[in-house]
Amino acid sequence: MRRVVRVGHPMARVLIAVAVVAAGCSSGGSERSESAAATTVSGTPSTAATVVSDDPTSDPESSTQADASTDSTTTVSPAGDADAVPADDPAPPGSLGTTAACTDEGTHWYCVAPGVPVVPADHGRDEFWGRPVGFSPEVFCARDLPEMLCRETTVSLLVAMGEWGSYGPVEYWVMGIDEAPSVDLVHVNCERRAARGQQSLSGCLERNLEEKHGLLWYHELGARAVAEGRAREDACHCGRREWGIHWLTSSTPFGFTDHFSNISGTDVQTTQFHEFFHAVQHAHLSTTDHGTRFGDAMGPVWFKEGGADWMGHTAVRRLLADGTLPEVNVEGRDPFDVRQRMRWRMLDGVEVLAGCPGLTLGDVDYDHCGDAAYGLGSWGHAWLEHRFGSDVLLDVFYPALESLGWDGAFAHAYGITPAEFYAEFDRFLALDIEEQLAILPDLPTAGGADGAAEPEDDESPPPTTEPPPTTTSPPATTQPPTTDASETAKEYLQRIGLNEPKADPQHWYLFSETIPEDFIAQHAQIHDLLVDTVGGYDRYVHIVYNLDDPNTESLRALRELGVMGRGGELVTSIDQVHEIRSCLSAFWAFNRHDGRHQYSFCVNPNPLVPTPGEPEWAVNDRRNHGPVNYRYGIFHGWVHEYFHHYQRAHIFDRALAMPDDCCGLNDPVSAPAWWVEGSAIAFPHVFVKEHFDDLSWSREHGLTVANSTDTQLGGILRFRWEEILRTARREIVYGEDGECRGVGVDEEYRHTAKCSHPHWFLMNVYLAYLASWQTVWVDLLEDMWALGFEGSFVEHVGMTVDEFYESYNAFMRSGDPDDPPPDGFFPDRPLAELVDFWAVESG
Repeated sequence: MRRVVRVGHPMARVLIAVAVVAAGCSSGGSERSESAAATTVSGTPSTAATVVSDDPTSDPESSTQADASTDSTTTVSPAGDADAVPADDPAPPGSLGTTAACTDEGTHWYCVAPGVPVVPADHGRDEFWGRPVGFSPEVFCARDLPEMLCRETTVSLLVAMGEWGSYGPVEYWVMGIDEAPSVDLVHVNCERRAARGQQSLSGCLERNLEEKHGLLWYHELGARAVAEGRAREDACHCGRREWGIHWLTSSTPFGFTDHFSNISGTDVQTTQFHEFFHAVQHAHLSTTDHGTRFGDAMGPVWFKEGGADWMGHTAVRRLLADGTLPEVNVEGRDPFDVRQRMRWRMLDGVEVLAGCPGLTLGDVDYDHCGDAAYGLGSWGHAWLEHRFGSDVLLDVFYPALESLGWDGAFAHAYGITPAEFYAEFDRFLALDIEEQLAILPDLPTAGGADGAAEPEDDESPPPTTEPPPTTTSPPATTQPPTTDASETAKEYLQRIGLNEPKADPQHWYLFSETIPEDFIAQHAQIHDLLVDTVGGYDRYVHIVYNLDDPNTESLRALRELGVMGRGGELVTSIDQVHEIRSCLSAFWAFNRHDGRHQYSFCVNPNPLVPTPGEPEWAVNDRRNHGPVNYRYGIFHGWVHEYFHHYQRAHIFDRALAMPDDCCGLNDPVSAPAWWVEGSAIAFPHVFVKEHFDDLSWSREHGLTVANSTDTQLGGILRFRWEEILRTARREIVYGEDGECRGVGVDEEYRHTAKCSHPHWFLMNVYLAYLASWQTVWVDLLEDMWALGFEGSFVEHVGMTVDEFYESYNAFMRSGDPDDPPPDGFFPDRPLAELVDFWAVESG
């Protein structure tokens, strides 16, 4: 997700690339949302929006063959539903029963409540939204899973609906362990989506078979867990409000299987209750606008996730005890002791929050101390229930949410403001754990071996097989999965997908209120093209500011991200940001230098006007180039810096540098300056030339590559590649001693380089001529973390770096310096034919 923040602008804090789906992902992975359409800012469409505090979520995948020919008055099933009845005669809310009927559809299991209709295939977006309905949930499971698993999942949903209201329509998709049945289920889903006019078949298949957090990703997670013997599950309430349904997805719920002997079915039921409670939460908001839904309307992360966690755990415990919810797969398994789990949640949550100085529970989001949102959020709801009663959340708060907003509904329901709650809850957190546990209602152990609770004084950590807490929302982001202390920083970054290109990355584009509209639109256009070409990589922050502007929203966004000033405190003024200006630099969220929390950070004073302390070259370029040409130099710089962000994403926790570059760099990969900078110089040369004619600034000024190559602009943008080659060859052949007479180790460090930028560009061109642009821009990065630069170079180029230097120098000295380059030396085809950036597989 990408957001533009503009102080004083009516669109400030609004999603620009909108159609992120929505919400509530259980566990471990940060969820990505898919952009379906672009919103317009100042008349300019943009898919470049950043969400500083939005929830990460996955796009609803599609699947099931909806029967397009089925009459809307009858129950629609993927292939012959169990006990279908007319859909115009729904059962009364709350009377769906607690049994499930399943049919083997050949490609998948399909389960519903027997004798209860499912939602008509042609239902309207708002027809059944926001109120309990009498439709059965529809559950689709991969065919390699046992029928019992699909049936018990349906029973869990039916019991949860009986507890909280049958908010619907609900689809629940469960992926299996084996690949072929899971691929079949993806096709079922996509045929259903296409038949109902919700997604194109090809777009749905591409999304769900190839992209992270597509349906097949959930299969891969479960298959990997079995292969590695290490249980991990992921579930998500993923939207889709625009389809008028609640769309839930999960990997294989191991508690309903025998793959892991200590996970009980109760753990699965708790996760499924958690996800359905997200449906209850979302049903109380009618808006389809993502920015509204996942901004202030849904409330802070602790309230959403803590509410689903608390309500899921306590409801499951109570319903197991009274026999409404059946015990499944509990014998010999870990007992379901809510009190003990709340003990762990408190101890872990306090520890996590303590590691995030300056943050309170209200500040926690999916990117910053997100683990605390679940445990302490659950305790927040326990405290509210203890103080104000167990019925307030559902009977008073949520009915008022639409009309009063989150702050207003909170004060209306609980009689205190959120600020007063935080102050009282902070005092509660300071109590002894036994005093805290004393506020919990009677929560006897249920399920597990003999139903015996573990001793209350056992403060050991929870079982590693406990399903991770669910999360509401997208990823966009993206919330990082629960941190596993046994993971290395690289494993963590790879698990959250930091090295994976995506169409809707977490980017933050921050602008002062007086930055011109056309400049912001051009920034969006360039970065949209970059994401389309190179891929979107998370954790990219770019601020453009005027020192005289308040920059209130930009500063708030930076504080939410954990940007610290030189004094070690969260930034509160633009002067503090100005002190650390650089592009491309980095910051570590809340100064957590653990290899896991680094963001790329481009800090730019407004380049269109003079700024105190700016470099001399900027002053000269602005004066000498003129306003039209100078703008292209800015564009070129944006592309160059984003390319560095792309490079960094594949180095994980290592430094993209040489060992002695400076500043105590962490575990550098020994990447030489001629490649780090040279490949990032070559890329914008090719990229800007390719897109030049279509840029809005070019069209506005009647400029094309054809009429600009031989002008000053053509020189600024390095359009005259053969001229660069002639000049560089002359330098090597005729240069004086001490100047560039050939490349070598001097070019590995910026401060020792003799040949510099023209040769750095040409060294990469020559490398691509020997190998390919795929090698230069993609393949070298794939193995650089593991092998270092030289090891990856030998692997993919087939020669050592020193041998490459010799080959380049021989090439530059051969023939006459004014000879034309050999055929195919410079790139002469579209980027899409030269390189597939989206095929990168680093790590």
